[in-house]
Amino acid sequence: MFKRAFKYYQSFFLLMLIVYACSPTSAYRIRSFLFDGVPDPNEVIVVNIDSTNNSIDSTENNIRLTKPDFYKHPPYAKKECSSCHDRGAMGKPKLDLPELCYQCHEPIERQYPALHGPVSSGQCTMCHSPHQSKFENLLVIEGRNLCLNCHEEESITGKGIHLNITEESCTKCHNPHGGHDKFILQKETCFNCHENKKPVNEYQFVHGPVAAGECNLCHSNHDSSSENLLIIQGNNLCLNCHKTSDIIKSEPHLANKKQMCTRCHDPHLSNNQYLTLNLKKDS
Repeated sequence: MFKRAFKYYQSFFLLMLIVYACSPTSAYRIRSFLFDGVPDPNEVIVVNIDSTNNSIDSTENNIRLTKPDFYKHPPYAKKECSSCHDRGAMGKPKLDLPELCYQCHEPIERQYPALHGPVSSGQCTMCHSPHQSKFENLLVIEGRNLCLNCHEEESITGKGIHLNITEESCTKCHNPHGGHDKFILQKETCFNCHENKKPVNEYQFVHGPVAAGECNLCHSNHDSSSENLLIIQGNNLCLNCHKTSDIIKSEPHLANKKQMCTRCHDPHLSNNQYLTLNLKKDS
C-alpha cells in the first residue's frame, strides 16, 4: 500500500516538473530548489571584450559592450614572457632599460635634441606599465595627475595663470618624451590657440624668437606676475638679449632713453626695418 502511494506521488511530481519546465521561470524555481548553481533566466549578462586578445569575460548585471578593463602590452597579452624576461635567471629582464624597450620601440634619443627627464634617464616605467594598465598607452596614472606625480602643481598654477591651463591636458602643449627646447613644447603649440597673428611669411621682418618659434623666450608657459605673461617686465626683457651699449649709441635712441621699446618697435612682426611701428611724425 505504501509503495503504491509512493509511486503515485512520484509520478505526479515528475508530471508537474515536466509541465512547469515549459516555463523558464517556473522551471528555474523547481530546479533551483532541488539543485545549487542553476542560472537565473531573468539575469542579464555584462560582456566585456578585451581588445587585445578578443576574449569575452561575462559577469552579472546588464548586457552592454564596454572598453577593455585593461590595456595590455602585446608581448604580455600573447604570453610571450621570454621576449623580455630571462627564464634561466628567475625572470630577470634580459636587458636594462631603455634598451629592453628599444627592442621593439624606436629610440627616442634619435628624435629630439631635448628629452624629458624620465626619457633621458631611460626610466620608461616611471610613466608606462610594462604589462597592463587601465589607461591608454599603458600609463601608470591618467591625465595630468601623471605629470603632477613629479612636477609641483604650485609651479604651474601661480599668479597670472595662463588661461585654461588647469583644465587642459599637459600633453596638449608639451611632448611627454622630448622636443626642440628645454620645455619640450609641441611644435607650434602656441598657434593652436593664438590665431590673432598673421602668418610669419606675410611679413618682411620677423623678430628672432618669433621666427625660431621660441615664444617662451619672452612669455611664460604657465604663469607670470607681468602682463601678457612676460617673463621680465619692461625694457629689461629686451635688454636680456640686446646690448644696452649698442642701443644707446644709436642716434634715434639718444633722446628716448626712458621710453618703452615697444612704443616704437613691434615685438613680433613688421614690414618695417628694425620692426618699427608706423608712427606719426608728431607722436
